[in-house]
Amino acid sequence: MNEDNLHQLAVWLTPASIELTAERLEAYRLAVDALAEAPGNADLVEAAHGVVSESGRSALAAAVIEHDPLFVARDSDELLARLAGAVVITQLERAGSDAVATGLLVQSARFIGLRPSLEELSAVADDLVQTASRNARQRPSPVRVTRKLLAPDADMDQAVTLMNSLLKQANDTFSEMHKRLALMDEEINALWWARSEVSTSTGDRWDSMESINRVITASLELHELISFQPPTAAQLSLLRDVGGDANGTSTLSELGKALRSTAVAADDGGQLMPLTSAAHLWNEYREEPKTVAVLLRKAGFDPKHEVPVRAVGEQLLRERYLSERK
Repeated sequence: MNEDNLHQLAVWLTPASIELTAERLEAYRLAVDALAEAPGNADLVEAAHGVVSESGRSALAAAVIEHDPLFVARDSDELLARLAGAVVITQLERAGSDAVATGLLVQSARFIGLRPSLEELSAVADDLVQTASRNARQRPSPVRVTRKLLAPDADMDQAVTLMNSLLKQANDTFSEMHKRLALMDEEINALWWARSEVSTSTGDRWDSMESINRVITASLELHELISFQPPTAAQLSLLRDVGGDANGTSTLSELGKALRSTAVAADDGGQLMPLTSAAHLWNEYREEPKTVAVLLRKAGFDPKHEVPVRAVGEQLLRERYLSERK
């Protein structure tokens, strides 16, 4: 962190009602930097939304104690939540290999109604995910092919060098063509799918389906058509169009029940993957709704939490991406 970021860290931590000395602030800065270098994980994202698990508390406390041996993590949840928020924002701004997954986890936290400890966190995550979506679909620059002729008196080494150069140009050209064709396929397939009046997986007309099943089916079908992650704003718009006028809300338990016979239920789910977790539990305990509710609460989810049905499709796309990264 540079001097500007150090000032920002002080602004973030001041509401935590602690005596923020220069030495303490430096210890927190070093802890945030160290944790931001590690792979992103759901524990820190949850902590950044005020849900400080024991593993999250231990990781945050250990990082601070490394530079401030007198630090006590007990009764410091607000401070730990703000430190976690600083770590997650730093990871997102550095845009490392786990940044997209971290951004999607932040969006998942918002889906289940968690509030970030730092106001900027959601906006930073949204911006990172949108930027990553555009970057994943950048058209490759055309390969510049250079024409070289072998001199009549060239020796074998010169001939081999020329052949290697030609092979590299050919491989680069094929890679460029493959990426461009894949991008076009993704766009065309999604557009044709969106213009269809029937589901490709069930054969049913979209307008004959109940709203929840329609949104779920549309999301799973679109996921199969997406070649580059995360999805674009245009693809999410197509999903909303196909999903129809999905007004109203549904509880997490109801959504899990609707998903229990899909491929989603085969995954164990995990932190900040509410739909996958609920579907998996309903698949395991089909005739035991009370057991499902108890286990969802034990996993940190509120089975009665209501979410807009129109938001379910996008969340399902997030969770399919996160599941496939495991």
